[in-house]
Amino acid sequence: MKFTIHMKTPDAVDYAIRDALPAPEDESDEEAYWNHEAEWEQVTELCSKWFKHGEAVSIEIDTEAKTATVIEA
Repeated sequence: MKFTIHMKTPDAVDYAIRDALPAPEDESDEEAYWNHEAEWEQVTELCSKWFKHGEAVSIEIDTEAKTATVIEA
């Protein structure tokens, strides 16, 4: 049997990316700040392949194959 689960969690992707990216050590370093923001935007863009609006994801469960597959947004 196959079925799809749709989940929506506001800000979950944003929080996960922010937690994963180390913040600049010197908060007054503007260049480091903008580099950090650019990296955050790149990762967010990559995640948009699977997460719609940065919060909704669909996962297909196949009980026969015992797999779970993230469906592209």
